[in-house]
Amino acid sequence: MSSSLSLTNAVTAGDENAVSRLLAGGADVNETTNGGQTALILAIIFGHTNIVRMLVSAGAEAPSSAGVIRFPGWISCRLDGEGALGLILVGRTIDHPDEPVQLAFTGQHPSDIPEALDGATVTRLGPRRYQISSGTRSWTIDGVAHLHREVSGPFYQALPPRPVPWRKRLFWRVLLALAANPLGRRLLLR
Repeated sequence: MSSSLSLTNAVTAGDENAVSRLLAGGADVNETTNGGQTALILAIIFGHTNIVRMLVSAGAEAPSSAGVIRFPGWISCRLDGEGALGLILVGRTIDHPDEPVQLAFTGQHPSDIPEALDGATVTRLGPRRYQISSGTRSWTIDGVAHLHREVSGPFYQALPPRPVPWRKRLFWRVLLALAANPLGRRLLLR
C-alpha cells in the first residue's frame, strides 16, 4: 500500500487495514474529497460497515454536523410530508457560493416554516438537533441532517473532450451505411 494513499481513497477501496494504519498515523478523520464527501459518507455509500465503525470510533462526523451553515440569500424550504425527509433547504452557502446545496433533515418539520427564507443560518445544537434562523424568527428541528453539494457540473466541465477512436468511428459509419439501404438492412437482420 502506498504511503501517499489518502483516507478517502482507502475508504472507497474498502481497505480496512489501510484505513486503520492511516487513522493510527494521525490522518484527518473528517478528510473530504474534492466533491466535499467525507470518508464517513463514502464508507456509508459503499456499504463498508466495519470502516464506518472505525471512523465513528475515531471521531468522524457528518459534514452537516460541523456547526453552522450560512445561506446568504434566499433559499427554498421544501416540505416532504409523505417521505422520510421532513424538510429540505435548497440554496447556496457562504462556503460554496457557486454550487447549489441541499440540506435535508429527517424527522418532523416545523409547521410554521415559510416556503422561502432570506439569509438563513442553520446551527447544530446537539446530536440530531438543529436551529434554523432567518431574520428575527427561528425554528428547531429534531432529526438527522445531510448536506449535499451539486458538483457534477463543474466536474464534467473540467474534463477535457476526448476524441472518438478511429476504429469506433469507422464501425459506426459502416453500420449506418448498411442500415441506410435495403441490402444492408437484410445483411444486418440475418
